[in-house]
Amino acid sequence: MGRKTAFVTGAAGFFGANLARELLARGWEVTAFHRASSDLWRLKGLDLKLRQGSFAEPASVESAIPEGVDAVFHVAARVSFWRGDDRLMLQDNVEATRTLVGAARKRGARRFIHTSSVGVYGHSDRRVDESFPRAGLESPIGYFRTKAQAEQVVLEAVQGGLDAVILNPANIIGPLDTDHWGRSLIRVKEGKMPGMPPGAGSFVHAVEAAKAHVAAFEKGKRGGNYILAGTDASYAEVFRTIEEILGAGAKVKTVPEIALRVYAGLSQWGSLLTGKPPEITPELVAQLCARTFFDSGKAQRELGLRTRTLREMFLDCWESLSGQKT
Repeated sequence: MGRKTAFVTGAAGFFGANLARELLARGWEVTAFHRASSDLWRLKGLDLKLRQGSFAEPASVESAIPEGVDAVFHVAARVSFWRGDDRLMLQDNVEATRTLVGAARKRGARRFIHTSSVGVYGHSDRRVDESFPRAGLESPIGYFRTKAQAEQVVLEAVQGGLDAVILNPANIIGPLDTDHWGRSLIRVKEGKMPGMPPGAGSFVHAVEAAKAHVAAFEKGKRGGNYILAGTDASYAEVFRTIEEILGAGAKVKTVPEIALRVYAGLSQWGSLLTGKPPEITPELVAQLCARTFFDSGKAQRELGLRTRTLREMFLDCWESLSGQKT
């Protein structure tokens, strides 16, 4: 038998690069799809094929997918908590998914693995599992709304014959992250972290999430959703863990929700005058102050998802940053 083949969107990004590495480590032949403007430093030295294109040009997507590819892993997405990006998120999260689904079907892809988000379930004061409704469809947060709409595109295609599995990661932490939680590590190290929010959430190690994606190809249920989480923590616990790893001491203080809301409101008004994205938005404050936890029992049972401690997640992230681009 030949090597399994994978087509990965978003491979130049933090999680996509972790997934590409996991596939390569298992002997897969990987084709990484990227935009002309993508910074490819995370893929440097990897034995994979690079294909450049744009979701705005469906022909470039279709031609980049290998004929009869075993798996299309759709990781690419636009993440923003600013209303000014809502149109771009509709384009990059929803319409891009529609384009890729169509291209995957034309190219005879065996399975379509869609990376969604726990954001499709919205915020809740109850522990959320896959049985919860997609409250994100009605969310004022554009990212949640467009990720939920993208899931609908995939599920409609499943009804039309596409073999697809949907994965819903919580906060992903791990190697190669310079843009998300890795940025918090850098800011704490440099003494530039202004404060921490009062909320809490669920977390998953990037490598374990990548392994779950491969397992979803191998044994995920067609049309099924799998929440990828496993470790619950307040943001206070997160920053204490970061400070412990960095030897920084307890320096980052909690910022009250009311202060964050006032600052977000002022930033929003300022952005109207400058035309630039605000430093913080009401939507981001809502996310940072929420205390929603997610149940990944289904992924643990069916995909073998392994949980890791916050310390392991941030230590792997920091060790990666120490030897990579910062």
